[in-house]
Amino acid sequence: MLTPIETELAKSIISQKCPEIEIQDFKYHGGGDHSVFEVNNEFVFRFPKVDPGDSKRIPGFEDYLFNLIRSDLSPHEIPEKVFTIETEEFKIPGPVYGYKKLHGQQVSKLRCKPENKMADLISDFLSKLHSIDIKKLQSIGIKTTDWKSIVLWHRENYKYIKDNIFPLLKDDEKEWLTEVFDSFLKKATRMNPPLTFTHCDLDPTNVLIQGECDHLQVLDFDEVKIYDPAADFCMWWGVFGSGLIEEIVRSYTISIGPGFMQRIRFYYNRIPVIYFEIGLKTDNKKFIKYGRELLSKRMQP
Repeated sequence: MLTPIETELAKSIISQKCPEIEIQDFKYHGGGDHSVFEVNNEFVFRFPKVDPGDSKRIPGFEDYLFNLIRSDLSPHEIPEKVFTIETEEFKIPGPVYGYKKLHGQQVSKLRCKPENKMADLISDFLSKLHSIDIKKLQSIGIKTTDWKSIVLWHRENYKYIKDNIFPLLKDDEKEWLTEVFDSFLKKATRMNPPLTFTHCDLDPTNVLIQGECDHLQVLDFDEVKIYDPAADFCMWWGVFGSGLIEEIVRSYTISIGPGFMQRIRFYYNRIPVIYFEIGLKTDNKKFIKYGRELLSKRMQP
């Protein structure tokens, strides 16, 4: 999707900066906005492809976050960071983080649909995540917001999309996105769902399950914020359909609020726009190409 760092360069950087690791096995695992490498079946290193925006966070944010929420999410597992590599000398847009590898299997690669017990696990994780006390999150710089501000942001973002992204689109693509945004924004102010601490990238590729299927292993907390919890359901709906959402909600302990399914559909359908925006911001046509591919898939009946 996006240009990865060369494998040999990544291996060389890890060897230089983490001399305690004797690299015997080194594998590239792809990735979206990161290039992901596995080392010795023991560690996972994530090399950013674009500026991760860490300057907006307090120094050591991820360490503080994981220490703050780990017990709240138990028995579900989240990453344990063990290496931080500063990479300015290598012209990489942000630090590289190394984690102990979690040995589960991606939910997206399971042969069976993740229903019944899997739905209960997802529901339990989301219930725990969305129940975390917002006040204690403020101590590490996570800002609060309200629904009115979120809707206003989407209105302003829609104006940006029409001015900057629509000129890149075909007529049918513009019509489809117009319907996505207009139908949501027309009713959004009346929805006013409860806002929670939200993962915001809870894609099935970021959720692992191991062994007896008694807990989840959840990755990639880069996008966390106070937001509409429906955003954490959108990829599950997009990949597995409304049946799974019904199973998850059955034991979900947080109020879903008005217009729940409409909110889920909106967050899912606007995802291609994110890649257009990044492509324009970074002048990288590969982002735009990927955004167009996603848009085409979203538009299919």
